[in-house]
Amino acid sequence: MLRQPVHIKGYELNGSLNLSEKWRANAIYSHVEGKTATTTGGPLNREMGVSDLNPDKLAGSFTWSFLPNAELTLGATRLFSRDVNQGTSAAESTRGYTLYDLAVNYDTGRFGKLSLGVENVTDKFYILSYSQVGGQDNYMSGRGRVISLTHTVTF
Repeated sequence: MLRQPVHIKGYELNGSLNLSEKWRANAIYSHVEGKTATTTGGPLNREMGVSDLNPDKLAGSFTWSFLPNAELTLGATRLFSRDVNQGTSAAESTRGYTLYDLAVNYDTGRFGKLSLGVENVTDKFYILSYSQVGGQDNYMSGRGRVISLTHTVTF
């Protein structure tokens, strides 16, 4: 296997803000980009695509502590659209999507923590970024709405 050199750089920004005693906001943004060579010993002239690097991502949530031992969180995650290597045989275009999640947590104290979660609240149909690029054998859509109930006991 012959590997070409790569150069990858990126950054991530995150923050949390207590809006009040009962409300908290969180956010995170990440960006990464990279280049690789198309020929042995050649220059780094091809942008790395979705099979190597994810598109930009923004996620955020609001949490409401409606009881001393209970909270509700609404979150959103956005994967952005991205076009790389346009005008070349390595051209890729991926379409972004946004998903919303909801979670309720209740701590019973002695009997553990109960959690109810709903992923992809709007039951959005979306194609995973990796599967949007031509020539992939593993064409997959994302999961639809998923509801989970969890009971956690720590001892």
